[in-house]
Amino acid sequence: FAKAFDVEFQPADGPREHVWATSWGVTTRLLGALVMSHSDDAGLVLPPKIAPIQVVLMPFFAKDPDDQAKVSAFVAELKSELRARGVRAHTDNRDHLRPGAKYFEWERKGVPLRVDVGP
Repeated sequence: FAKAFDVEFQPADGPREHVWATSWGVTTRLLGALVMSHSDDAGLVLPPKIAPIQVVLMPFFAKDPDDQAKVSAFVAELKSELRARGVRAHTDNRDHLRPGAKYFEWERKGVPLRVDVGP
């Protein structure tokens, strides 16, 4: 590459030299390889170290208000414990979506772990 395009530099104590350069195609090729090796028929599953959200907590509520309060308290405590340990956790509290729609969304986003919590 350096010789073909005549890319040179001159060190402080010597004559001009060709640069030492490489091109691995890191941007698109690396992302493509990541997706190919970390996906299955259900979608993308990112490695936990690089996933923006490592765990999604999905509370499911019964109609009883006491059960809802218990589930909410448990999920809040679990989330704070996970975050204290350095885990990037998110709670999906949307009650206007059915569970299947939520599952699909988080699978599509590549979240490696989903925790369902109910009464």
